[in-house]
Amino acid sequence: MDWVSILHHLPIPVARIKNDGTVVYANPAASKYLGNDAKIPLSLQELRNHLPARWETEVEGGKCALEVTEVREGEEAVLIFQDLTELISTRKALQEAQDRFHALIEGLSHAVSIIQEVDGIPQHVFINEAFTENTGYTLEDLKGKPFYEMIDPVSRPLLMERARKRLEGDRGHGYYEFRMTKKDGTPMWIRLVSSLIVYGGKPAILASAHDITDLKEAKDVLRQANERFQNILNALPFATFAIDLAGRVIGWNKTMEYITGTPVSEVMGKGERVYSFSLYGDKRPILIDKVLNLEVELGDTYSDVTFRGDVWYARGFMKDSKGVESFFLAMASPLRDSNEQIIGAVESIIDITRQYAAEKALKASEERFRALAEETPDVVMLFDRELRHLYCNKAITRYTKLPPEAFIGKTHRELNFPPGRVDEVEEALREVLRTGRTQRKQLAFENGSTFDWLLAPIASPEGIVTHVITTARDISELRKMEEVVVRAEKMEAIGNLAGGIAHDFNNVLQAIMGYATLIHMNQPEGSDDFTRSQLIINAATSAMELIRRLLGFARSTPGKVEPLDVNEEVATVAQMYGRTKKEIEIHLKLESELPTIEVDRVGIEQVILNILVNAGQAMPEGGDIYIETSSVIIDERTARVHKVSEGPFVRIAITDTGIGMDEVTLSRIFEPFFTTKAPGEGTGLGLTTAYGVVRAHRGFINVYSERGHGTTFSIYLPASDERKKERAEVRETIPRGSETVLVVDDELPVLDVAADILTYLGYRVFKAASGEEAIRIYRDKSGEIDLVLLDMIMPRMNGKEVFLKLKEINPSVCVCITSGYTQTPQAQEIIDLGVRGFIYKPYTIRDLAHRMREILA
Repeated sequence: MDWVSILHHLPIPVARIKNDGTVVYANPAASKYLGNDAKIPLSLQELRNHLPARWETEVEGGKCALEVTEVREGEEAVLIFQDLTELISTRKALQEAQDRFHALIEGLSHAVSIIQEVDGIPQHVFINEAFTENTGYTLEDLKGKPFYEMIDPVSRPLLMERARKRLEGDRGHGYYEFRMTKKDGTPMWIRLVSSLIVYGGKPAILASAHDITDLKEAKDVLRQANERFQNILNALPFATFAIDLAGRVIGWNKTMEYITGTPVSEVMGKGERVYSFSLYGDKRPILIDKVLNLEVELGDTYSDVTFRGDVWYARGFMKDSKGVESFFLAMASPLRDSNEQIIGAVESIIDITRQYAAEKALKASEERFRALAEETPDVVMLFDRELRHLYCNKAITRYTKLPPEAFIGKTHRELNFPPGRVDEVEEALREVLRTGRTQRKQLAFENGSTFDWLLAPIASPEGIVTHVITTARDISELRKMEEVVVRAEKMEAIGNLAGGIAHDFNNVLQAIMGYATLIHMNQPEGSDDFTRSQLIINAATSAMELIRRLLGFARSTPGKVEPLDVNEEVATVAQMYGRTKKEIEIHLKLESELPTIEVDRVGIEQVILNILVNAGQAMPEGGDIYIETSSVIIDERTARVHKVSEGPFVRIAITDTGIGMDEVTLSRIFEPFFTTKAPGEGTGLGLTTAYGVVRAHRGFINVYSERGHGTTFSIYLPASDERKKERAEVRETIPRGSETVLVVDDELPVLDVAADILTYLGYRVFKAASGEEAIRIYRDKSGEIDLVLLDMIMPRMNGKEVFLKLKEINPSVCVCITSGYTQTPQAQEIIDLGVRGFIYKPYTIRDLAHRMREILA
């Protein structure tokens, strides 16, 4: 095949032209561009000088661009060329696309750059204006520098590695957030999205960077706010959690973790009532849901639900993660942002098991208090700060005849109660409200009643006095009893003094009586000394009776005690007194079958007579006296007040129609030497003696009197089961003895007269002036001494102490004690220790003689 055939079949345009550009030959591929008579616009020389040479030519359907890429040497040349029309069109389209790309990138508000490896350094080869605006860098600033120089060192290694892989063709992950430094040194946060492109025919990275500094800072602020919110929740002492409007948990404190056993990580950000499941084991609606949706039904989760302000309150029982049941208070309220817009809800759960128990106990206590207040005889009232009654118990009706309801909501002034004392009452209430201190007052009324009024403050938890509670107790009877007790104590004190005086008198009388009797018995009857000694004995006997009356008032036991018929004694004394007072009529009302009383006849007769005399003196113009006897039972309360035993008593009531007594006189009638009579008309000992005798018989006296309405004396004496003994007259002789007696007394006259009397009676006598001397003598002569006559009251060592020492020497020692006091409890104590007998000073020869024989027989 020749070369023409070869050219003819080539798909490449080939032509042969002359030197002037005339086409000599064109193969079929070139014919459509040149034609048979075509001529190119360039000579061969121009073609050779400007390869590749281009020109445009007309073809069917338009124009095309031709390019000669090779020219053979010679006068004629073979041209190989190609149609550039499509290439030019493609390049034009590409240029237009690049122009649009650049325009688009430049129009973006965020930074865009192209990173490409140049001279082995990955660097920015293109940046848009936004890049410069955002970072301050121009392309000139970045040329020749690694792209990562401006990136934070922490993020730099990762981005370098990712860029290398990207340029090698890796199309993987291309999303990054990192911090970089602006040209002015300011740090900024970048969110970068990268992709692999071809730029300038080479692989490149298209990087789109968004400035997220504000977003990052906002996120940091939000994170810090969330941390503060969580820290605040954790600092709360009770379980607290919060949800957003979608019901997702946005807060869950440590206490919630503890009571539910659910860590914050398992619930944070989750919805579908995961919080309810943690609390109750199922996804039921609970109180926090009510905040965001009022239509929510809470079922029986809570025992009570209330709404105040914008807060929901509920109480109920629940079990914690350990299965321990508790009673709780739940509080739920809206969660608001700084613009007061609701963004969620928060609920706190407080364990109030103790408070609930205390509340129940308080309620029970209040019920008990109310029951107690209703049943107490005291008047109980509760006042507010306006002095209005808030509560009043039913006891008020007893004193006012008004029901408690009549007082509620009203003040004392509105009620005018108590009459005439309203100002005093209201001032007392205001004083408590003002000072917060308890007040106590006594209110005495015209009807004679007295009330002890106690006012106490009730304060709020803040310490402000909000109420006053008062109790008023009727102490009228108590005041009377206190007066009795005070009078009794006063009489007892004076009695002690009287007893001491009587003891000293008795010692003096003992010497006088003893020696006078010895003289009298040794004088012939009818002689002057016999008569004079009898006068001395009579005077001493009168003095003894006076002392006995004084001791009847003192703390002593009566003389000879025997069962007596009260009615008989009352009738006898009344008859005797009535004969002397014809202007006074005596009326007797004597109860039959009255029990006997065990008393000293003389003492009781004296009591009745003294009271009758006192009654007669209250009626100088005459009048009536009523004497009544009766059986009574003394209860425990009355017995305690009067210091007597409870049980059956006999009451002798003597009432006159005289002038009566005022309170001052009534309070002093039993005081020794107190009298309302003129000087010389009375000693003031009559009622004092009566009081002492009755007390000595374990009884008491009550007196009631009103000025102008007479007086009633009520004598109470213990009843006895013993029958009355008939009196018998017995003529006695003075017995004698021959035994040895040790006489012990610190008063030398008494010691001497006792020794002389015993010697006169035939006894052998040793004398001791003190307890110590008595012990020494008895130790030396215990085998000789048959009886010790021992004084009970002595200095340094008293009778009891001496007796106990004597018993150490001889356990069966025979002792008779003697005292100027009557047989007191102290004397009874010595007798109980083993003393054989007691004799009261002053004693006569006959008394001592009989007592010696009674003991020694």
